[in-house]
Amino acid sequence: MIKKIFKVIRKPVPEDEEVENMDDNQLREIIKKLLQNSRYLIVLDDLWHVPDWEIINHAMPNNDRGSRVMLTTRNHTVASASCMDKQGIYLLKPLSHEDSLTLFYKKTFHGDSCLPNVENICECILSKCGGLPLAIVAIGALLATKDLRNIDEWTAVCASIGAEIQENDQLVKINVLLF
Repeated sequence: MIKKIFKVIRKPVPEDEEVENMDDNQLREIIKKLLQNSRYLIVLDDLWHVPDWEIINHAMPNNDRGSRVMLTTRNHTVASASCMDKQGIYLLKPLSHEDSLTLFYKKTFHGDSCLPNVENICECILSKCGGLPLAIVAIGALLATKDLRNIDEWTAVCASIGAEIQENDQLVKINVLLF
């Protein structure tokens, strides 16, 4: 994070060794000094743990310049911990069937339409994905490597994904936090 901030503000980036030899307090102080007199927007993607958020949050200066930190997380606890009130949490809705189909075809068939011999299996897979983009992309990428003539492989993939997605709380709750 420090290296990226240095690049954005166009200052010489410290050497890897120099940054690695600093303790957490030193790193936080450098970030605070770099951002103290600036208005900033920092985007953190895919934060999983509350302690990670707390470390980052303590490094951010409160300089009353309208600065913001935005993060994405699939962990509701992280979203709640990083927000003053529930109004700052934006819960993403699942994709519509049409958008799910478009994303799936893009990943699986590189934008082409579905072949008739796997059309029913694709519909079954999409219904199991429940509009979750992460699941659609992951399964689509896997299926892109499978032989379209081997229906058994596609059927096996479809059969194996049902319970995993439905039982995985992390996939069901995809949250984006904005405050």
